[in-house]
Amino acid sequence: MVEAWLTGGVVLCLLEVIVPGQVLIGLGSAAILVGGAVWLGLVEGVLSALTLWFIGSMALTVAIRGAVARLMPGDASEDSTDEDADVAGRVVEVVETIEPGRPGRVRFGETSWPAICFDGRLEAGLSARLLMRDGLCWVVAPLRRSRSG
Repeated sequence: MVEAWLTGGVVLCLLEVIVPGQVLIGLGSAAILVGGAVWLGLVEGVLSALTLWFIGSMALTVAIRGAVARLMPGDASEDSTDEDADVAGRVVEVVETIEPGRPGRVRFGETSWPAICFDGRLEAGLSARLLMRDGLCWVVAPLRRSRSG
């Protein structure tokens, strides 16, 4: 029974290289621990060995995963998932005149989008600021330029 526990433990630990996740190494280490306990005579019988393996597997898996997480933190980033909020305020070019009550088009990114303006008429060639998106249509405002002498 000692050889089975030790062999199974070593195989599980080696499989951790193929299937990473710090689970198999916890299971394998617990099996090696049980094999050592059986060899030393601390554990007798299959039920006691399985009980030690279950408890040892849980404890070692939690301990190993925690240690690895502290030693090798993952790449974590918190990016906005609201794409509309990220682009609000960008300046775009009006490519088709926008009239009150009738959408025109603005160039944003690599394509043109339908756009409406509640602040009046925007001629093609002017710049506008993206406010928000309503479905597939952008709501824009005229770009206010400061008048200099």
